[in-house]
Amino acid sequence: GHWGYSPHADFLPNLWVMTKLVKARSWGGNFLLNVGPDGNGEMRDEYYGQLDEIGEWMKICGTSLIGAGAVRNWQDFSNVPITRRDNVWYLHVLPTHEGRIVLTGVPEPDRADHLNTGVKLTWYNYDKESKTLTVNMPMTMRNNLNDVIVLTWETAPDIAKIPER
Repeated sequence: GHWGYSPHADFLPNLWVMTKLVKARSWGGNFLLNVGPDGNGEMRDEYYGQLDEIGEWMKICGTSLIGAGAVRNWQDFSNVPITRRDNVWYLHVLPTHEGRIVLTGVPEPDRADHLNTGVKLTWYNYDKESKTLTVNMPMTMRNNLNDVIVLTWETAPDIAKIPER
């Protein structure tokens, strides 16, 4: 690769961009697109078209990434990346994720919502004995960038005390 303008460089798909952004934020990092303007300060048309889709997603779900804290050890107890803010966790269900969303060793949330649509979740199960939360997200609810499930507790779980799966 190179740093700077290239009139013929291909843009990576938005799914790639979203995946890298979500994982970077879940680990406490930031993400910088390697895209630059031409000699006149203009960006290629494709740049604007592609980022419009991400911008629309950010209008609704940006709170799950911008200013949200990391859950660096999410892979120890979850099969999807997680970010957090106070007593709220954001589960990032990327389009490449298949099957159920599973969190182990967590307390039962007081509320679960689908951030993209604002719909309160009714399609999850919590097993008190194993402290396992399982979400069966219908394919009809999925989108092509990143579905965000919001879990809310009165008191946020202590990440350090969640056992590895």
